[in-house]
Amino acid sequence: MPLKLTGEIKKRLQKRAESRAAQQVAAESIWPALQNRPRLHACAELANNLYGSTDPQHMRWLPAVVACVRKLAEMCPDDVTPEVDRAKAIGGGVPGWDVEGLPAYFSYMPRDDQPEAFDQQTGFAVEDTNGVVFCLGGNGSGTTTCVLAKAVRFMLENPPVRKNCPFWIIAGSYEQTMSLYDEKLDQKGHLPAYVVQADKIKWYNSNANWPYRVPLKPDKNGNNWVLEFKSYEQGRRQMQARSVGGFAFIEQFPWELLTEVTRGCRESNMLHYRGNKLAEFTPIDPAMSANLEEMIRFGKAPSDKAMRIRGATYLPNNWAVHYCNTAVAAELGHVDPEWFAEFLAMVPEDMQDVRIRGMFASYEGLIYKELNPALHYVGDEVWAQIPDDAVHMRAIDWGSGQDNFFVCLWGLRGRDGRWYIYDEYYSNDQGRTTIEHLVEVYRRHPWRDDIWHGRSFADPANPDGFRIASKLRQYTNEEDKVEPIVLSGAYNRVLEGIEHVKFLLKQALLIDGPEGDRIKVPRLYIHEANCPNLCRELRSYRWKKSSGAGVNPQDARPEPLKKDDHACDALRYMTISNDRSLGETIEVASNHGEAQELVRRASRAGWRKTLGRR
Repeated sequence: MPLKLTGEIKKRLQKRAESRAAQQVAAESIWPALQNRPRLHACAELANNLYGSTDPQHMRWLPAVVACVRKLAEMCPDDVTPEVDRAKAIGGGVPGWDVEGLPAYFSYMPRDDQPEAFDQQTGFAVEDTNGVVFCLGGNGSGTTTCVLAKAVRFMLENPPVRKNCPFWIIAGSYEQTMSLYDEKLDQKGHLPAYVVQADKIKWYNSNANWPYRVPLKPDKNGNNWVLEFKSYEQGRRQMQARSVGGFAFIEQFPWELLTEVTRGCRESNMLHYRGNKLAEFTPIDPAMSANLEEMIRFGKAPSDKAMRIRGATYLPNNWAVHYCNTAVAAELGHVDPEWFAEFLAMVPEDMQDVRIRGMFASYEGLIYKELNPALHYVGDEVWAQIPDDAVHMRAIDWGSGQDNFFVCLWGLRGRDGRWYIYDEYYSNDQGRTTIEHLVEVYRRHPWRDDIWHGRSFADPANPDGFRIASKLRQYTNEEDKVEPIVLSGAYNRVLEGIEHVKFLLKQALLIDGPEGDRIKVPRLYIHEANCPNLCRELRSYRWKKSSGAGVNPQDARPEPLKKDDHACDALRYMTISNDRSLGETIEVASNHGEAQELVRRASRAGWRKTLGRR
């Protein structure tokens, strides 16, 4: 729908037209050529052109351009030339990011890095890799401007490989994407008007200054870049089989889109490009950022393959992650301090790190809020902590479909009530039968008939599974040498089981600390590398939401969302079923003293007899 031309809009359009016209006057232009040369050289040429001018506007511009030259020279020392040195020597040099009439391409400077404050705009700006570069930050921290400035710099510094070579700007909706051109690229001048083929712009709404295709002027070889504005709403299918020279994701995006668009940068004549794959967002939705969060946790893969952790998803060696902090932006005056104070007051405390520093969010309605990956997720060092009296347990959640995983967890439980979950089997292979899944469980960890191997629990809702497990030898070949698996029906009161896992996660068990003092520790530890799917599911396990629909909407019943929860179910089966048989559930172990007394009595007089009588 055409935008109504109010008086204010008419003035803005007229001002924009005058600015474009001024920049297009080549005969009298002070503007340097931009294509295929470093931004530093273009800024230095402009500074030298402005120096000595008596034009009042030029005199206002000069300090900002000189300051930009000095900053860029620090960032890119290899690009410094005698012309750059002359520009640096010009007196003054006052930063000015929003000088009227001066395109931001010649004045924008990223903030100096403060890694300790999670603010790394300069690090992002100079990152030189052919992989994806992420800029995670809070709202108003400057991530969008930083990404767009880097995208334009890439296009103007690198020759396109063909005519109309596309560079995609991708955001949540068309309106959001195209408004970036109006607000950032055009009005602010991050993309100077005189490098655009204005007569060939394809408009979605010209009155609103919303284009969907902006071709840049060709270089001496006749090749040119074309900015194309895309939306997540198009979905993965619309972005398949397209060859692109680069992309910039704005705001959080579905991970599969990144996979598809990155694949579009595969042409051999584009592989030399660096800094052409960009993404920025505030990680509000944990589901969308789960893949990247896991990569950041594990970091880059060790060069020695023997040192790599099984099941870990490592950050690719040519990827990089930087952060931007809204609080730092407010301190430096890059955002209005009053706005920031008001914004901060509106953000819930548990979301402030997300909204300000770009830290990863937890799911809304999260069930296991007690979960702390830094505390509960462990590595191989855990083996030295497991007591000698620990007993092996395992639990199965049946599954047989694309989204219905067959899961088995293995764990050790010490007499002090602490659990150590050390391995998982997690499969949705539809080519495998229940028999084949059970054979894999049997072979993964031999289950001896001794006091160190306890019961095996399974979801009681599948009697056929119990029957197959009990006759496993009959269902397999003799050479497989598989014995029956004896299973016990798991205790399957969902809410009580969830409450018990929450109890195990709490730092409530008193033990002797390394300094001889008493410290509180949790009762549940999970080997992160061996159990990646359990760790992932626990972070996202959440309650159902009320739909809010109807004339009289009701609150949702207290039920967990039945999605991506199979490992969580197996964990619940194993822990509540075993501990309930010992009488060591929340009702009994309501305080540390009583629980410890039960454990001591059990060790002296027999676990089941003593605890059962209690």
